[in-house]
Amino acid sequence: MWLIARRSFAEGWMRLAATLLAAVFSIGLIAGSLQFTLRAQEAVSGSDASEYSRADVLVQGGSADPDDPYSPPDGRVALAEVAGRPGVAGVAGDAMVPVTATGSAGRTILPPAGARTTLRPWTSDDRLNPYHLESGSAPAADGEVAVTRHVARAGKLDVGDPLQVMLPKQSRKMRIVGIVTVQGHSAVASGDLLLAPPETVRRAAGLPAGTWQGVWVRSAGVPPAELRGDLARDLGKDVTVRTAAGVRVVWTGPVT
Repeated sequence: MWLIARRSFAEGWMRLAATLLAAVFSIGLIAGSLQFTLRAQEAVSGSDASEYSRADVLVQGGSADPDDPYSPPDGRVALAEVAGRPGVAGVAGDAMVPVTATGSAGRTILPPAGARTTLRPWTSDDRLNPYHLESGSAPAADGEVAVTRHVARAGKLDVGDPLQVMLPKQSRKMRIVGIVTVQGHSAVASGDLLLAPPETVRRAAGLPAGTWQGVWVRSAGVPPAELRGDLARDLGKDVTVRTAAGVRVVWTGPVT
């Protein structure tokens, strides 16, 4: 009886150990899958975040693709032509320069699926600036950039690290001075952002002094739709004027 009991206990213990090992393996697999899912969600988490979240109206040079609000406009806008007009409280110049960024170990940092990586100007006006510094500081000197959090994590980079940036006509080594989120997200609808001092971006875009591809406008209490109409009438046919809200919802509805 003792031998039978010992054998039964031994067999039961082995089954118990096997069951526990299987449970541990399953938990590890679930945890790994959850982490992968969270990372994947983070990679596309910018899909409903917008750098235009604090702007009321966008003035873009020339014509703009109504189906792709993140395509660079084909004209130019003089910042001085927009600033100071009735109903305008603040303005910021904007340009979109397509770039490729390289992280640690020389690996290309891929933006979220279906998106792109662009060099954009840092906006110092708090009324228009949508970027929240998670760490570091704002870019102030040529060669400094703040990056969206997805860039930092995908490239395994941190504040102080160098970043190789391939511009349309040259390659530059820049230094990360800040890591930002937009509306709590790691990227925006257009993808990953490298944020540099405005003059750095203007020169990279090949724009004359004082001009931009577009201008962000903050309203001085005027309804955005009304301000859009006033600016469109005053600035003429050489620009496209849209409400920022209309651009933000272009993926789910018509653009205003």
